Amino acid sequence: MLQILMTLVAIMPGQAETMDKVTDRFEICMQKVLSQQPGQVIKVEKKHESGKMMYEFDVRGEDGLDWDIECVQDTGEIWEIEREVQNPNDPLFKSRVKVGERAARKIALKAYPGFIREVEYEVESNGTAVYEFDIDMADGREMKVEINAANGTVHEANQEIWQIGWE
Repeated sequence: MLQILMTLVAIMPGQAETMDKVTDRFEICMQKVLSQQPGQVIKVEKKHESGKMMYEFDVRGEDGLDWDIECVQDTGEIWEIEREVQNPNDPLFKSRVKVGERAARKIALKAYPGFIREVEYEVESNGTAVYEFDIDMADGREMKVEINAANGTVHEANQEIWQIGWE
């Protein structure tokens, strides 16, 4: 599967880099992610965030927990680590929520009109709970929009370039 993944990463349309360079950067990021949080990679996304191209690895940790770990494509720097929970009733998430999912959906769609394809429930490394919505927009872009579950603000928004793996 890794070889297929590496080939798909390297041949995505619009990429100006050689296959070897992209493969090396991807592998560097994957090694750093798995050294940070040992486990199994179940999904990878490439996205544009904070002016940088990022890989986001969804890792099912050896600890049995799910982690989203972002790595900067150009430098291999670990950018962010988030704990993903299965549902909004998880005690880690629920204890931090003051804004319900329905209200958070409305806020996300007001900022980025479209169709919500997926929602994830995450706790940032600083303890902030966020709803993460994947929104398909009319112009063909997919936006990942995080809404702060405590105050209802847009915590973060970035464009997803591609995704490989399981939802």
